[in-house]
Amino acid sequence: MNFMNRIYSIIKVANSINWKKLKDCEGYVNYDIVERLIALTNTNKGTRKENYWKLDNQIVVQSGLSEVAVYVLPFLNEFIKISSYRDYLLDLLFEIIEGNDISSNGSYVETSATIHNTPFVYFTKSENTELNRVTAIIDDYIKKQYKTYIDLLFEVKTIYELNVLLDILLGFNDKVSKMYLKTIYPKVKKISTESFKYLLNKYEEELLE
Repeated sequence: MNFMNRIYSIIKVANSINWKKLKDCEGYVNYDIVERLIALTNTNKGTRKENYWKLDNQIVVQSGLSEVAVYVLPFLNEFIKISSYRDYLLDLLFEIIEGNDISSNGSYVETSATIHNTPFVYFTKSENTELNRVTAIIDDYIKKQYKTYIDLLFEVKTIYELNVLLDILLGFNDKVSKMYLKTIYPKVKKISTESFKYLLNKYEEELLE
């Protein structure tokens, strides 16, 4: 599947979700969230940055996650695989992955998410599904995507992207992802520039221990 067809298939699924029934940090979503997600892949850095901040300020505020973060995550995950511009996609992914779901009153942010497996794994809200903590859903989803993020070590193009990606990879602590990372890491270092290799060396001990 070529790039444009892949983008179209992702957008088609994103447009099938009733975003206005989901809550962000300010209330129910009342803007075109799909348009902002697409803008994170734009060739213009200013456009990417502007839409990153629009999403960041709605989805996760001061590390506090909202319900809609669960539903946005799979689309960020799909875009990161194919986009040539990953800086702000990685930034938003990091904010979501590292966020917390404890609200200001001490209660947990929860949602009732139904899992769909085709054409890729994504979530829709269902009143017939039991409530789960937002972080539990996010952690379970990301853990299963470990190959996507480890393989991105071959794809990132800037020191900034590599730095954010390595920070994300620090969260993969299970045995399976560690074993895969140990097979990939030396291959990445072998083909890296000196500046990339310096950063890879800096993270290596903590990532592979």
